[in-house]
Amino acid sequence: MSEKQIELWQQQLFAESGPFYHLHTAPLDRILFETDRERKQAVNLMGILSSDIEILAYQIMSNHLHEILRGEEDRCIAYYRSFFDRLKQYLSRHGRPGVLAKPDFALTPITSLKQFRDEVAYVLRNAFVVRTDVNPLSDPWSSGFLYYNPLLRFMPVRPVSGLTVRERRALTASMDGSIRDGLTVSGDCIFPGSFVNYRLVESPFPSARKFMFWLFKNVESQVEAALHLGEKPVLSDEELWTAVCGICRSEYFTDRPADLKDEQRVQLAVRLKNKYGASNAQLTRILRLPPKMVDALFPLSANLQR
Repeated sequence: MSEKQIELWQQQLFAESGPFYHLHTAPLDRILFETDRERKQAVNLMGILSSDIEILAYQIMSNHLHEILRGEEDRCIAYYRSFFDRLKQYLSRHGRPGVLAKPDFALTPITSLKQFRDEVAYVLRNAFVVRTDVNPLSDPWSSGFLYYNPLLRFMPVRPVSGLTVRERRALTASMDGSIRDGLTVSGDCIFPGSFVNYRLVESPFPSARKFMFWLFKNVESQVEAALHLGEKPVLSDEELWTAVCGICRSEYFTDRPADLKDEQRVQLAVRLKNKYGASNAQLTRILRLPPKMVDALFPLSANLQR
């Protein structure tokens, strides 16, 4: 099949497979997940409570979370409310009452194949763009390790049907220990591969290479996804550099910002700040502008470093 035929087939597959939603919670002004134990419990609750919807991708951040879901809107809302209530109870019982006050979240419809690709990539990159120690393809608190991974079949897992009552209670953080059938366990956590439909996520990408491109190189799509969600774009230096070089080639007919005149670099700095949310420190590093000049241009950002 030609690339055009593959794209048309994927468009049809997307149209027939929905509805899809991006569930994202409002970032808290405090740490939500302080320990791996709390993050494991969040993963366990996703698996236990997602019987009426499908989870396609997720990312657990320190003060919020993202999930790509498939299912009817009312069921997606009911799923998250149950998740919120159970997590709130868990945190309260373990010495952290009041961390969660209300289920403040948004459910954004995903209405096109491009948006689906953009927002899956956005979710999987979320920790990667704000932390230097995260590999989005091996982050234990993301579904990123599931996609295009031939090693999954070697993962040691056990069916939940073989768990003891004590193990069930530990996983569910409840006395009844109720866990739906079909899930598996890896170590002391429900295995994400048993409740994340990662094969469905792979199908809209023609290949692993295309998936990697969308995840790491499609800078414009990352910006579009952030703005669509009402969030501020966050790009690494490398990604911002890629965008800068593209602008230089297309508009200034040079390969690098060092060849630009001072006034052109100032114009470019304003553009990068407004469109890509570049920090003052990034503008100084990438455009070789004096820090005092950048801080004078953007005084409200002068104390923010990324």
